[in-house]
Amino acid sequence: MSGDAGDLIRAAIRVGRTCHEDGLLRLATRFWTGTLWLTFDARSVVFRFDLGNLVEVVECQNDLKHDEGHFGFSASATSWRQVLLARASSDSNGGSTAWVSDIVRTGHRGTYWQYHRAAGRLFDLLGEELDARRNSWTGRKSFSRSS
Repeated sequence: MSGDAGDLIRAAIRVGRTCHEDGLLRLATRFWTGTLWLTFDARSVVFRFDLGNLVEVVECQNDLKHDEGHFGFSASATSWRQVLLARASSDSNGGSTAWVSDIVRTGHRGTYWQYHRAAGRLFDLLGEELDARRNSWTGRKSFSRSS
C-alpha cells in the first residue's frame, strides 16, 4: 500500500459510490443533515448527508465545520490503515476505534453521539474496501462480515 494517504482517500471515495445501498448505514444516518469527515495525515475526505441520504464524498482542503450536524476523526494514515484493516479481519463488531488507537474525534459532540453508529459502519465498509484491494494485489481471499 501507498505510504501517503492517497490510498485511503481513494478507498473512501469508492465506498461513497456504493454505500447508499448499505441498509445498516442508511438506518444509522436516518434524518442526518451534516458531514462526517475523516482526516488521514493532512488530507481529509468528507461524507455529506442530507436528511439521511449520502449526497457526496469528496476530498476536502477547507476548514471543517465544528457546529451541530458535523463531526469527524483524524489520525495518521498508518494508524487508519491498521485500525480499518483490523476491523475488516475481525469477526467482532470492531469496538470503538477511537479508544484503541490514536484516532481523535473532533466536531460537534452531540452529533457524534447521535450518529456514531454511522461512523462505525463507514469504518467497517472502508476496512472491507482496503482489505479487498490488498487481497486483490496478493491473491488472497477476502473476508467480508457484510456478506
